[in-house]
Amino acid sequence: MGDEACPAILRMARGDVSITAEDFVSGERPNYYYEFDARAGQKMTLTVVGGNIKTGPGIPITLPNGKSDAVDENTPYTLPATGTYVIMMHANTMSEGPFGKFSMTLTIN
Repeated sequence: MGDEACPAILRMARGDVSITAEDFVSGERPNYYYEFDARAGQKMTLTVVGGNIKTGPGIPITLPNGKSDAVDENTPYTLPATGTYVIMMHANTMSEGPFGKFSMTLTIN
């Protein structure tokens, strides 16, 4: 779970607008994938702490139609379609100490 073939599934409890997941990136697993469902027009915001996750020039997101885009951390992103999205957390291997535990908060309004 958490790899490209089997992303970790994020599901919010009814009435919640955000969910936080804590995971780990390493030399063996520099990428961690999350999957979530949302509706067209909703606004999504991602916040990442720790693990030296690469957030610039944007966090990769795969849209329900299979196309790719990138979202900026702490910046609302309007979701263009209803369906399943996949976001990828990527260790910043160009930095010192790129691996470790991180937390990612997904907020959808």
